[in-house]
Amino acid sequence: MESIGYKVEKIKTMVEILIDDNANQPFDAYLFLNQFSRFKKGEETISEFLESDKFMIPIVQVSSGDFIMLNKNELLYVKEKEVNVIQNQKNVKLHFKNQISLKVELMNVHSGARGRVLDYLNNPLQFLQFIHSDSNIYINKNKILKIQE
Repeated sequence: MESIGYKVEKIKTMVEILIDDNANQPFDAYLFLNQFSRFKKGEETISEFLESDKFMIPIVQVSSGDFIMLNKNELLYVKEKEVNVIQNQKNVKLHFKNQISLKVELMNVHSGARGRVLDYLNNPLQFLQFIHSDSNIYINKNKILKIQE
């Protein structure tokens, strides 16, 4: 029986990635997002991609063109290349191992008890969205050692 090849079109999205490998060197890569979100109308977001049940994620490293499968749990962060200016942020400093720290802005700060950084960090998502240098950055909260407000 002849095999019929099905090709599912993906959206090639350039991001910056830092993995937890002691090199501390971020690199540019392409993620391949679905054209349709499973949760809402429109395209799959980077957050949805990172929160999927897939353990290994496919990327193409921009500098070499190499196709690589990355262990999602070893990602320190994934940063969008597009600029995104959002108001009402709260500044925090995230500390990771190997002397890495990032000053980021917490999005969607609300007044009252639900506006606390602690409440945001304790939500069930593995990758939390912040703003860094006017771009969305998705940080693996399992890699955060401490946070300073």
